[in-house]
Amino acid sequence: MTGFQTPAEPGSREASPALAQSAHQAVDAARRGDLKSALHIAQHAWQTAREQRDDHGILVATNAASIVHMIRGDSISAVAAAIDTMVLARRLGDRSLQGHALVNLCYAGFDLGTHGDAEADLRKCIEHALADGDGGLEIRARVALGIVLGDVQRFELAPAQFRRALELIKDHPGHTPPACIVANNANLHRKWGAAHLAEGRETEARMVLIESVRLATEAFKLALHEEGIPAGIDALGTRAWALELLGERDKALALLSYAASLGGATGSRPAMLWVLCELGRIRFLAEDLDGARAAFNRALDVASGLRPCASISVACSGLAEVEAKLGHGTVAEQWKARAIEESADFERWRRDTRWQLERFLGET
Repeated sequence: MTGFQTPAEPGSREASPALAQSAHQAVDAARRGDLKSALHIAQHAWQTAREQRDDHGILVATNAASIVHMIRGDSISAVAAAIDTMVLARRLGDRSLQGHALVNLCYAGFDLGTHGDAEADLRKCIEHALADGDGGLEIRARVALGIVLGDVQRFELAPAQFRRALELIKDHPGHTPPACIVANNANLHRKWGAAHLAEGRETEARMVLIESVRLATEAFKLALHEEGIPAGIDALGTRAWALELLGERDKALALLSYAASLGGATGSRPAMLWVLCELGRIRFLAEDLDGARAAFNRALDVASGLRPCASISVACSGLAEVEAKLGHGTVAEQWKARAIEESADFERWRRDTRWQLERFLGET
């Protein structure tokens, strides 16, 4: 299991203010949806630190790059950067960035289906953050823990983590925007409601889904105030998904269409990717086959620019269903074959990264 380690001679310096500011700017740009600039700023900061032989500058730049990759939806690159961050943070004795790197590993590793100890490690991050008075680390660890708890369907325990993170934001701004925290809480309630529906508990499902809609609406308003377009798109998509589960498909379609147009205008590619796939799915169910095809084609275009990306296969599968429904059997088979090929290609990337992560965790 991954743990915190403090070397015998902890580092005494910090990154230069200019490099620290560059790292902050990279993450901020990613949260606004400007991923090209975010990656450029993080890379430039890393290169500058390397030329100056500033190990602490390299550390903050590498950590920023890991966060940017996660926002970008590239868990594979995020793992690699997080491992580099943790190794260097341990050598320099930087417990805070060691903790942030562990949060990044838990985020990315859990997303890849490999980090079985994510909950325990995140709780350990929270303990160390409390001991060190590290509010920024505690915020990120609690948000990550809330997401992980939701993904393993321990729904009742997750909202408290998001609530506490929001409380901490008041005294520690700049780590995770409130819109992102509330949007994640909305998505948690959407999953919770879907689980109730799957169990036939319709009354409970409706209550939780209504709360998801409320939270998603709040997250969107916060995103507009914070200029956090990706979080706003996520919030719109979550609200639409919850409304569809509540039987309001027309409202869901309208919201998804608006979210997709907003993403196109701002270039928030990862944020709109899942929205486009969901838009294609619902249009397909509504027998709007031309609209479904357009949404899946656009999703494919976005996903191809974010390779490696699991959504490439999802978009291809959606197009296969559309063409099959239209009676275009040969075209449908071509899309189906590509979906299988893309899925296998992504799985190879994921398998290699899982091996790298498991070896690292096993040596820790």
